Amino acid sequence: QNPALEVILRSWGTLLKIIGLTAAFGGGFNMLFVWWPTYLDKLLTPPIANALTANTIALTCLVGLVLFGGWLCDRLGAKRVVNGSLLVLLVLTYPLFLIAGQSKFGFALAAQLIFAVAIGGLLGSAPLLMLEQFPPQTRNSGLGLGYSLGQSLVAGPVPMISTLLIKITGNLYAPAVYLMGLSLVGLVAVKAMFSIKKQLLN
Repeated sequence: QNPALEVILRSWGTLLKIIGLTAAFGGGFNMLFVWWPTYLDKLLTPPIANALTANTIALTCLVGLVLFGGWLCDRLGAKRVVNGSLLVLLVLTYPLFLIAGQSKFGFALAAQLIFAVAIGGLLGSAPLLMLEQFPPQTRNSGLGLGYSLGQSLVAGPVPMISTLLIKITGNLYAPAVYLMGLSLVGLVAVKAMFSIKKQLLN
């Protein structure tokens, strides 16, 4: 038997949910912590000096926030933490881009720290939520395949697409709308997922 093939043939719906959620939190991380310094330093006018310093501070805080997200996951449940984090991205991304667009170091750092709270919640709880979607016999293959496809096909190209959106539209805040769309995809994926209890009953 081939577990990966079994996932594709019998659990393709679940696989799509994993890809959707991975696209949301993976794309969010790539935009807000990989591409963000380039956005602040090269694309904003005037550019923000020491953008990499702000990014380093935010990434350092993110380490602790991922652990905090896992702690919340144990107490509130993975689905609540993931949904709450995605809602933060959906509602606050555009305003935070506007704040960072003021081209002031403090504003940009504050915006990225708020983003770090949402991404930390996702990174600390989404893996558990995704793991719960597959039965034990295909769990590793299903999670590995869904995560890899979500990262490579959607989350990976996010920095390139973000820059391209600015070039095409001439709008520095177009990537914010893109991230809001990814967050919405993540929310839809979570809504479609089964809880642990329902899976056990099935």
